[in-house]
Amino acid sequence: MAGEEQCYNCGAPVKVPESAQTLFGKRFITFLNLAFLGSAILTVVSLFVDFTPPFIRCLMLTFILLLIRSSAAQMMERKKE
Repeated sequence: MAGEEQCYNCGAPVKVPESAQTLFGKRFITFLNLAFLGSAILTVVSLFVDFTPPFIRCLMLTFILLLIRSSAAQMMERKKE
């Protein structure tokens, strides 16, 4: 989301484009959200189906992705400030 600042001379709002680093961070968080949801679904499915990875592995991966996702979101919040 591009921020808005004011022109020093006339006070008109000026859009500030997002940096490439901010765009990459947003895309990475989106990827982590999708990976977390996929892992959570696979964890539930692993309870009922034998051809998935073991339940404990799926649960550990889901937990690790949850930690990484929350850390990435906190880092992006710090950069916005």
